[in-house]
Amino acid sequence: MAVINHVIRDDIPDEKPKPVPEGEYIAMIVKSDAGRNKKNTGRFISLNFKIIDGQYAGRYIFDYINHEFDDYETDTGKKTAQHIGQTHLNEICRALGYITQVSDTVLLHDKPLKITVGVRHDPGYDPRNEVKKATPISGAAPVVPQQGANMAAGNQPQAPTTPPQQQGEALPQFLQQGAGTEVPQQTGQPAPKAWEQGQGGIQDL
Repeated sequence: MAVINHVIRDDIPDEKPKPVPEGEYIAMIVKSDAGRNKKNTGRFISLNFKIIDGQYAGRYIFDYINHEFDDYETDTGKKTAQHIGQTHLNEICRALGYITQVSDTVLLHDKPLKITVGVRHDPGYDPRNEVKKATPISGAAPVVPQQGANMAAGNQPQAPTTPPQQQGEALPQFLQQGAGTEVPQQTGQPAPKAWEQGQGGIQDL
């Protein structure tokens, strides 16, 4: 039981946020989960991306990945879905600089990458965003675990560093000052971090 003291009001509009437009966005994973799917036929991984740069900074994009199915070897449809899901997860890991293995989804958190976002229109459901592609911002530094290290036992790989700027490519302002640092404002007041601004739409695949 929890005391909430909530007052039901009729003057609050019941409106759902619209999906962000299709396109490329700088984002980072801020939350993740994994477990058995609702039908108990396999395992899923969910990733919560937060846009951290540009007009839609602060909006969230949810990504649901079919990671494993129990009977994928005998079910062609599940085998295809598993292949698509694992290929998508590989792409995300490589975009963050990992090239061998990732033992925990928390290792994917708080590292900027570029995502290509689309809008799904499923019959009977509201339009919703989906992550179609993940790429490094300008080439991620590979993360290679030490030889013989067992990441599952707690020896985690070194986080990828912010990639250098390539000639002719302008990085977002927050990356020019270092990912996670604050950008000073002319008013003299501390600027909020890009990933602390606003709220976003929810995608629940």
